[in-house]
Amino acid sequence: MLKFRIANTLSDMTEVYHLAYDVYLEQQYTHPNPEGLLRHYPELDGIEATTVILAEEDGLLVGTNSLTMDSMARLHTDRAFPEETQSVREECFEENRRLAASWRICTMGEGRCGMRVLMGLIGCTYKLVVGWNLQTVLYTFHPKHARIYEKIIGARVIAGPVADRSVDGSPAVLMRTDLETLVPHWTRMSKRRSFFTDLDFSGVGREG
Repeated sequence: MLKFRIANTLSDMTEVYHLAYDVYLEQQYTHPNPEGLLRHYPELDGIEATTVILAEEDGLLVGTNSLTMDSMARLHTDRAFPEETQSVREECFEENRRLAASWRICTMGEGRCGMRVLMGLIGCTYKLVVGWNLQTVLYTFHPKHARIYEKIIGARVIAGPVADRSVDGSPAVLMRTDLETLVPHWTRMSKRRSFFTDLDFSGVGREG
């Protein structure tokens, strides 16, 4: 069974860094290093604003995603898209909307296996976004992956592409979802998919 839970130890995070390194190295988004670890935005890990989701199968980490609520630490999107992120932040402040960013989504495996993990991670993230009433969420993706997130969660490109130094200068686009459109879109999408059978979401709560 594919199980999902929240990372809560240094050992958990070390596994996340190993998985991120392996996945990004395979995609040529990072260079080899002797540690075999990739820490995208270390200043965002280990803070109250960030929640790291783990997907495990038979005790093996097969996927991860991170969700960070906007705070004094800011968001990962402030790196590659500072002006655009600030504009969204100001809009959210004026409209009293809660802003967050989803990042470092990685999955081990290809084909249906990899898609099952991906859909599970998105489902867990969706559960937290709705439970915490995060009305606007930002993302950065390689342009070649933008279409799949448009289809799965109704995300839309609002800026880019630009060279993202966090992934060795690979191109990235800034994408956005809003709760008003995310909920009906994901509800329709998840009902049409069979990826959610035999998934255990009990380790991912709603408390914020």
